[in-house]
Amino acid sequence: MEAIAQMAEQKQHHPDWCNSYNKLTVNLCSHDAGGKITQKDIEMAAAIDALAEGFSVVVET
Repeated sequence: MEAIAQMAEQKQHHPDWCNSYNKLTVNLCSHDAGGKITQKDIEMAAAIDALAEGFSVVVET
C-alpha cells in the first residue's frame, strides 16, 4: 500500500482502496471525469500491476 500511495502522490491520481487482513482491493476511476475510467486510470492500473510483480501477490481483475 505504501508503494502505491507514493506512486499515486507522484502521479496526482489517488485510488480508492480497501485493505482487509491480507487482501488489498484497489478501485480506479477519475472522480473529476464523473467516475468514468480514463487513460490516467489505465496507466495507473498498469503501474500497480508492474509494482505487484515485485511482490508475491496474486492480481485479480
